[in-house]
Amino acid sequence: MAPRSFANGRPGPQGPPGKRGPPGNVAHCSCSLDDTAEKEIAQLKDKLGNTTKTQTYGSCKDIKLANPDSNDGVYTIRSEGGYDYQVYCDMQTNGGGWTLVASVHENNIRDGGGRCTQGDRWSSEQGWKQQGNRGDGNWENYNTFGHFASATSDDYKSPAYFELQAEDLMMWHTPNDTPLLRYNTSSFLKYRTTDGFLSLYGGNLRSLFADHYPIVSQTFSFPDDSGPSIPVVYDHGTSIQILELLPPNSVQYVDVGYVQFRAISTNRDAFAICPGIRNKPTFLYPSQSCLGSSGYTYSITYCGDFSGLLHNGHAVGAGWSARQQLLESSFLMFYK
Repeated sequence: MAPRSFANGRPGPQGPPGKRGPPGNVAHCSCSLDDTAEKEIAQLKDKLGNTTKTQTYGSCKDIKLANPDSNDGVYTIRSEGGYDYQVYCDMQTNGGGWTLVASVHENNIRDGGGRCTQGDRWSSEQGWKQQGNRGDGNWENYNTFGHFASATSDDYKSPAYFELQAEDLMMWHTPNDTPLLRYNTSSFLKYRTTDGFLSLYGGNLRSLFADHYPIVSQTFSFPDDSGPSIPVVYDHGTSIQILELLPPNSVQYVDVGYVQFRAISTNRDAFAICPGIRNKPTFLYPSQSCLGSSGYTYSITYCGDFSGLLHNGHAVGAGWSARQQLLESSFLMFYK
């Protein structure tokens, strides 16, 4: 049977920020979309066809295996606890079957007073303060927020982030405010792991961080307590582009062709994920190459979803500040 796609023509419920619950018991919310997002979903519905089959699968991978001709789009999947929700599926890359589970979007990086404030869900919305050395904990908990149709204009975390049992991670760098219909074609960098590493850490990023590499500052040692670095292959773009986008001063301190988890700085700050690179053991300040700070950091300059990619006193694309293309893009994460 074909998967149920756009059964109601509207996105399914997502858990709101701050709500917690075990897998299979995800909180509901009344999440609304603007007219543009609604139209994009309707266009995808027309493109795929308004199928009404009732067979529901557990992931985009399951859908692709059962229906090899499936196209990119929005599908309904079912959790182990019987909860149905909608996800965006990439059905092209490396055979397809990739489920979009999260996005990291920095909405106030150009605002010097916007460090770890509202919207910084992958670091802290509670401000920069020492008692907040775990930040909001969203890398490790069961919160959900945002929506797949606005994953390039706001942070997004699907129940699939912690529900799915996956093997590999795919990452896209996508310009901010890219509409849903153009996620695939507009992303300027696409790369993925190939060695099934997630199966070693509980099958998803929630388990990797919560059970193996929690994001907590002032707790772990530099550089010994940094997490694993996993090789990646590129589907679009090249590893050299990463070097061109990073702060120029950081280039000599990183190796390209990897994704690293929980990078620890010499100040004992913790940063969740370093896309496209691994930090050399001699790099004292991975805030200039990684995303997702632990909330409280040595300096407020490093606090935020994009940590220290824009450094105070350094112009965009110079010194310790990244180029504009990177600063004004969102980081999309998929499982398979």
